[in-house]
Amino acid sequence: MKRTAVLLGLAGAFFLVAAGAAAQNFERLLDKLPPDQRDRLFNQAQEAIDKMAKASADKRQASNKATATMSVNLIKELAQKAEEAFKNGDMAAAYTYYATIVNANVKGVEKLQERARERLTTIEAEALARYNQADIEYRKGERVRCAELLDEVISQFPYCSVAEKSQLFMRRLMAEPKAAADIGFARGMKHEKAEDFH
Repeated sequence: MKRTAVLLGLAGAFFLVAAGAAAQNFERLLDKLPPDQRDRLFNQAQEAIDKMAKASADKRQASNKATATMSVNLIKELAQKAEEAFKNGDMAAAYTYYATIVNANVKGVEKLQERARERLTTIEAEALARYNQADIEYRKGERVRCAELLDEVISQFPYCSVAEKSQLFMRRLMAEPKAAADIGFARGMKHEKAEDFH
């Protein structure tokens, strides 16, 4: 008899909620139930909530694990692309990939991050070497060779620390009329030799 009353009470409560009854109506229904039935309903509701919370936590944990695995796989994929770009001389792309790897907040990729740091150091050193050589060429009066080296830094190493300095140096160099004419002529000859008339 009690069980039937509880079921009827639950059915009535759910019907009221489903029909869009106000929360106060539902509370009044609970207030009309005997204390033992009300306690039982609250216990069942608490168990359902706990079960739901556990299922949600388990799902979240599985999702986090899958995301971490996916992240590790993504970092490995980026490392492969970075190495390919580095070997092909595409330092701009390689730098971007390596920087992403170094800045990734992913566990289990420490060796890849260490390798990426080493590669970033190498790329940065190459850019610095070109910039320093450009400065030497400038002091020797070799404006065209200086411009070629600065162009390499600007185009191939745009994310390195000396890229902006190279742009400023190039502007200063191109402000010299004779240097600008010689550099323009040299660039034109280079394009003509490459049959690049665009």
